[in-house]
Amino acid sequence: MGDTNGQVVAGGNGKGNRSDQLNYPTDVLIDKETDSLIICDQGNRRVVRWSRRSGTTRGEILIDNISSYGLAMDDQKYLYISDTDKNEVRQYQIGDKNGTLVAGGNGKGDGLNQLNVPTYIFVDQQQTVYVSDRSNPRVMKWNKGAKEGIVVAGGQGEANALTQLSAPGGLFVDTLGTIYVADSLNHRVMRWPKGVKQGTVIVGGNGEGAGANQFNYPWEEFSVLGRIDIGLGIGGGVINCMLYNVDDGHQDVIFDHFQSVKLDVIEEGTHFMISWLHRPIIFDIRTRPRSVPSITEIKDIKARREQSTSGER
Repeated sequence: MGDTNGQVVAGGNGKGNRSDQLNYPTDVLIDKETDSLIICDQGNRRVVRWSRRSGTTRGEILIDNISSYGLAMDDQKYLYISDTDKNEVRQYQIGDKNGTLVAGGNGKGDGLNQLNVPTYIFVDQQQTVYVSDRSNPRVMKWNKGAKEGIVVAGGQGEANALTQLSAPGGLFVDTLGTIYVADSLNHRVMRWPKGVKQGTVIVGGNGEGAGANQFNYPWEEFSVLGRIDIGLGIGGGVINCMLYNVDDGHQDVIFDHFQSVKLDVIEEGTHFMISWLHRPIIFDIRTRPRSVPSITEIKDIKARREQSTSGER
């Protein structure tokens, strides 16, 4: 936290298929047991592992000939990988090349036993698999051993109503079964409590843009981290960060430019983080009512300035 410069931990040697290169990596997770990174190297149709130990310059192929996009690992260290060509998700033991089908695998389509471009995935403690089914567009839940899934978010066509999604991306599911999903083409993050028919916009939803209440194609996945009491407004391309000390109400505004968004839940139901080029931007849902007046206040200041300028003409 606070670093202004990152370091390359995998790849960084140009686009290519050598063992020291990556080609359009789409997802990554940390395997703490082996102290390594597992990466979906989609452009090379493989999943690779890179040790985090100092001096590592090459990765090793775990699985090849797979259009891998999303990754997850459960408590038993099983690896789950979405395949956008075969429209399926498989479960693998490390070292297994074939895996076991756990979702989809019945051709491209919108049936309950099908997927259409599965991207990011989440697996809970019961080995229930949640899948962002991008082109259907919906989030599907596949219970362990099930032959078909359950629509748990979206699935009502591609549009921006609260019952709909448009190119769902990264997702996280808390212990209450609440789903958080990056609704990328609607430029918002939505929350779907278990069993409801429509979701709630928790950030964005005000069109594509760089405003403090807007997103620009939020994407990528969620993972659990610790807790931090900060609230912010975030825009696409430009981040309008509003940092809060919750105890005394101190506020600061920082403007910076980044690319490539990653969403992470910090604490279930209260916080999530946006990592923009490995820089953590944290949003506290509880402080959102406090952040809105602050954003409005900034807009009011701008409006008064514009009125003052026009009045002088």
